[in-house]
Amino acid sequence: GITASGNMTINAGGAITDSGASVVPGTTSLNANGNNITLDFPGNNFGTVNLAGANITLTNVSLVNLAGVQATGAFGLTVPGTMTVSSPITGSTINLSSSGGNVVLNSTVTASGNLTLAANAGSITANSSGNISAGGSLSVTAGGGIQLAGVTSPNVTITAGGGATFINPLTVNGGFLVTAGGGASFNNTITGGGTLTVNTAGVT
Repeated sequence: GITASGNMTINAGGAITDSGASVVPGTTSLNANGNNITLDFPGNNFGTVNLAGANITLTNVSLVNLAGVQATGAFGLTVPGTMTVSSPITGSTINLSSSGGNVVLNSTVTASGNLTLAANAGSITANSSGNISAGGSLSVTAGGGIQLAGVTSPNVTITAGGGATFINPLTVNGGFLVTAGGGASFNNTITGGGTLTVNTAGVT
């Protein structure tokens, strides 16, 4: 593990792994140049991360800011606090989860395969730039409300404990299922030849 008072930058010719907890309150920039990044020690605490590699696995004990992730393979991250996406994230399979906080999408998340976003006890909120897309299935689940921008996938499942709001135009080309404990709002156009199904406890 590494403890730094500010930022940390590593440019490696091989895999980047850990055997102890790292604490970096500033920006952690890691480039494995096509190799794997596995930082899964339970005590890791990164403030802001910028990551590039093949398969990327990250564990963090608090909130985290994702300032760009380029994974040629899978990318997985689970945090107990709020997760903010401030720069684009790309990968094959992407799994982003907050167990106790919110997920904030201020930039794009793009998976060539499946994409899973979860805020088990919080909300998921995208601004107009926070478009999400997947070549495979796309699943978004929150214990609270969900606000999404653009959503692109042949198979979409949205499950909100509160309301579900869509602020950008939607193109529905496959199955698009929305289940919300509150209402569902579509604030822009809906096009496409797929099937949109909405189940809510509130007003749609």
